Parts: sequence; structure tokens; C-alpha cells
Amino acid sequence: MFKKIVFVFFVVCVMLPFAVHAAGEAATSEKDVPLDLALEWLKGGELPEEFRDSPITVPLKKPAERDVNYGDTKTQTSAISYVFRQYNKKLDNATAKEYADIVRSVSEKFGEDPFIIAALVIVESGARADARSKKGDFGLMQVRWKVHKNKLTQKYPTIKTEKDMFKPRENITAGTEIFSAYMKSAGGDVVKAMTAYSGGSSSHWEKVNNVVSQIKIKYNEFYKG
Repeated sequence: MFKKIVFVFFVVCVMLPFAVHAAGEAATSEKDVPLDLALEWLKGGELPEEFRDSPITVPLKKPAERDVNYGDTKTQTSAISYVFRQYNKKLDNATAKEYADIVRSVSEKFGEDPFIIAALVIVESGARADARSKKGDFGLMQVRWKVHKNKLTQKYPTIKTEKDMFKPRENITAGTEIFSAYMKSAGGDVVKAMTAYSGGSSSHWEKVNNVVSQIKIKYNEFYKG
């Protein structure tokens, strides 16, 4: 086994660069050993007959890991619901998944990053649908009712009073639309949009971004698992 490894290293790293030009047309008649077969050969396996007289001319390197683009919706939901439960221990699995599904679908509707919206839910309310601030902010995304009620009640038939802001879907829909409007006004600058959403807090994005990182970590764990 050791001799095989040394031989492959010598061929690939030492002999091959000098042999390419000299081989000329003769080399074109030989078949390069595919990477998967070369790896099996290193493990002690036999090459198919058609490759037994061919030199090992492929670089033996570990295949790259999958490129995670956070686009798997089922894994998105799992990661978001998991982190929701970490911040709100009273949430059961079904309710956390419900919130996560709403976040994912509403984010898609408005073209926003579901991880950012989920993190905003956590930072604003700790993933508590009944959260209410002294300033009149309601629900999961702490929608400031007195500021946005006219636009919301005109656009959404299911939103009529401040009590509707305690309903998960209505609240996340309202909050995501408000954030999306700030994103457009800020030209896509998420820091400026987050500052506007929070009413001027310069540290809001830092808090949200920290939670986004936690969600991405769980996404990677579930995706690769």
C-alpha cells in the first residue's frame, strides 16, 4: 500500500510535468485512469483490464464537499424551527414548525432571506407570538400597529385590529412586508433596513446576523446529515 502511494505521488507530482511534452502523440492513445478507479486502486482494488497498462495521471485529491446554498426548503424549515425552540422553550415541535413554514413561505413571497426573517422573529420577540411591548409593538415580529395599521388593514382582509397581530401568519406577513419595504428604500442595504425596522437601533443587525449564523450552522448539520 505504501509503495503504491509513493508511486502515485511520484508520477503525479514529479514525472507527469516532464513527461507531457515528450509523450506527444503516444500519450493520446492511452486512457487516463478515472479518479474514482484510481482511488479504488490506492485502496488495494484491481483496475479494469482496459486501464491496467495506463499510467495514473489524475490528481488524487479529496472530492469537494457539496456547495450549500441554503435552498433546500425542508431543511430550511427544520433549521429554523430548531432555533426557534432554543429561544422559546415553551414551543412544541408542531408550533415551531408552523412558525418556520410561515416564515419560509412569506419570505419567498416578498423575495427576502428566510433566515433573516426568522432571526428577526427571534431578536424581536424571542419567537413568542403573544409578545407585546410598552410602545405598542405586537407579536412575533413586534409590528408597531399605530404606525402601520392603515396600510395593513387596507391591503389584508384578515388584518383588522391589533389583536390580529398576535396571529402568527398575519404578524409574519405584516412584519416581512414592512422589512421588505425598508430594504427597497435602502437599496438592498440590509443594515440600513434593519436599523429602520428597529426604530433606529444601530446594533440591531449585529444581533440578527448572529442568529442567522446559528440557523445556518443547524442548516448545514441537517443538510449533511
